[in-house]
Amino acid sequence: MRGSRKDVNKTLRNFFLWIKSKEFLVFLFFLFVSGLFWGVLAVKEPAEKEIGILISIVNQPKNVVITSDNVDTLKVTVRDNGYNFIGYYFERPEPIQIKFASYAKDDGKISVNNAELAKMVKKRLERSAEIVSIKPEKIELYFNYGDYKVVPVALDADIKAADKYFITLKRVEPDTVRVYASKSLLANIDSAKTRYMRVSNLSGEATYNVELKKINGVKYEPSRVKLLVNADLQRDVSLEVPIEICNVPDSVLLRIFPSKVHVSFVTGTSLVENITPEDFRVEVDYNDVESGTGQKTLPLRLVKSPGMVKRPKMSLSKVDYLIEKL
Repeated sequence: MRGSRKDVNKTLRNFFLWIKSKEFLVFLFFLFVSGLFWGVLAVKEPAEKEIGILISIVNQPKNVVITSDNVDTLKVTVRDNGYNFIGYYFERPEPIQIKFASYAKDDGKISVNNAELAKMVKKRLERSAEIVSIKPEKIELYFNYGDYKVVPVALDADIKAADKYFITLKRVEPDTVRVYASKSLLANIDSAKTRYMRVSNLSGEATYNVELKKINGVKYEPSRVKLLVNADLQRDVSLEVPIEICNVPDSVLLRIFPSKVHVSFVTGTSLVENITPEDFRVEVDYNDVESGTGQKTLPLRLVKSPGMVKRPKMSLSKVDYLIEKL
């Protein structure tokens, strides 16, 4: 008797669970149908979307070099029925090919105006499509027939070392590049300037990829260079440098006291061994005697110091002298 009651309860429980699951399935079914219905209505409504259309220059002579940034994709905003955009999603419009001979001008420019672009784009869209905008609005490219020259790279950078550090290396690789441009532009280009960059608080070695500053109608090969920089611990150094005498007539002997002077400076620790007194030049000028000032001393001038030092300073600013006639 108890067994039969259990069976009945189990049957009833399964029956109600089945009803509930059936109601849930019915709910899912109507949810799917309503979603499909609204989706169909949505794709019938006009919509605006941006699509990309590839673009390329074709039949370009082998000796022609495009010297400006090439546009490889048109961004076209299109107004069309929603379901047409499904087709654009699965299959992109056919690429646009611009024939070099048809648009190349004698002044070294390829120009395609907005109206011509719109005609090309329209052929690749559905008939119901309406073009809202095209970016860029027109195509303008510069070219030449292989004219170039090699120029040095000019670094435009503000590089500062950390406290108690000294910049010991600042080098670009390569230090020269090829420049392609029209003959008139090439005549006025004597260097390839990098884009301005700022580096601060540098300690140790660092490498940066630096882009060359763009000029409309000019192409660099390569278009980027590598900047190598190193900052070493700074060191205070002093060297004894001989004083040179200049502009002395043959009939006169000029003696100075002292004949050497200490020059102090700051440099990187790794550079100290490479710096010698011969890298500096300290002078006195006999013409200062002839100037008639009546002074018994001659001023010292530091006329040369190596680029690897900072803040060079002499221990003396003037020296005594004695003149003997020969």
